[in-house]
Amino acid sequence: LTAYSYCMQHGLFEGSVVTVAAGNVGSGSVVCELSMKHTPYITVTGTSATVTVGLGTVSGNANDPIHPTANDHFIENIFVVDQNDAVIAMSELSATTSPPSLTFDIPIGTNSMRAYSLCNRHGLFAGETVDVMNASYTRPECELARCLPDDTGVVGGRCVLFDVIDTDSLVQQLLMHGTSSPFTPDATSELSMKHTPYITVTGTIARVTVGLGTVSGNPADPIHPTTASTDPTLVHYIRFIYVKDQDGVVVAAVSLTPLSALPYLEFEIPAGTTTLTAYSYCMQHGLFEGSVVTVASKNVGSGSVVCGVTHCGGRWTLPVSCPLFDTTRANALHQHMISQQVTDPFTPDTTSELSMKHTPFITVTGTSATVTVGLGTVSGNANDPIHPTANDHFIENIFVVDQNDTVIAMS
Repeated sequence: LTAYSYCMQHGLFEGSVVTVAAGNVGSGSVVCELSMKHTPYITVTGTSATVTVGLGTVSGNANDPIHPTANDHFIENIFVVDQNDAVIAMSELSATTSPPSLTFDIPIGTNSMRAYSLCNRHGLFAGETVDVMNASYTRPECELARCLPDDTGVVGGRCVLFDVIDTDSLVQQLLMHGTSSPFTPDATSELSMKHTPYITVTGTIARVTVGLGTVSGNPADPIHPTTASTDPTLVHYIRFIYVKDQDGVVVAAVSLTPLSALPYLEFEIPAGTTTLTAYSYCMQHGLFEGSVVTVASKNVGSGSVVCGVTHCGGRWTLPVSCPLFDTTRANALHQHMISQQVTDPFTPDTTSELSMKHTPFITVTGTSATVTVGLGTVSGNANDPIHPTANDHFIENIFVVDQNDTVIAMS
């Protein structure tokens, strides 16, 4: 096993190769825990059905994963389709809904059902198709249970999650493009027009899209693409979109993945807003700022800022092959090449504190392995370094490859 850790300031670090003894090898294949934790499962009782998220909700095994509910990681909604791909039940959830579930009467005429769950971090997951033996005599109800997130995560009137996205984008802009300021609109540059975020206001709702073609109506104008790839030079997508008001406060944000479709952000304009400025962060080309949009008083909503980062991902189906593993590794290598000007990960160097702070270490216990970052996590010496976690300096992801260079685990 060889572990890798990607620091958003200092690049990609490779750990030492760990030889795995035969007695430490498990009996299963590579487990995409991401799938097991996010897959929705349908349980049928009589003519009613309940959808829960995570294998542990139905397996009875305490070791099987169940999807968590936290301010920055939760199930946004659950819905169920029948044999005709018609939605027969839906519930919209939030960080205040724990555990995420949906219970409904199976409508008349239903022969089979398939559940979907949308995670705000990891995207849309599909469960297995379940045959229906007993249906009720009810018709599908066009009813959406909506639970808005609370104000947890607001400090001093600012959303901590929003500020982290802003800070992370600016740090990456400095490291990868040599400037601490976002790129501003340039009508003479196709690159600029493809990456510039545009705000459209309808009533009290603001919508942000990326690329002039999303608002001009001219098919010749550029729209930002979304390209998922295992090739570090090809992966290309908008990672963040966020919006600031006249006081520089981030009032809305969205986090996207390479599996997302058209990147966009939609939100209700908070009370007291007079102007809005949108920002979009491209993993290849950096941070772009849109033009300031003046908000008329009739377009201002009555609510306050909703501190809940929306995450949009692609659809995942079973069985899942974890395409996010390969795409995320490619993205880490791409950022490493640009920010550190080298193509290979940094390897362990016991004479360098920077290396010892960033090197990932594998600890094997039975048939399980744990990766931690920093020599101090495994040495037992309080003087040895451990990688810090701060708004502007943290480990973005950890992944492990086997002897065939196949990614077998990732966080």
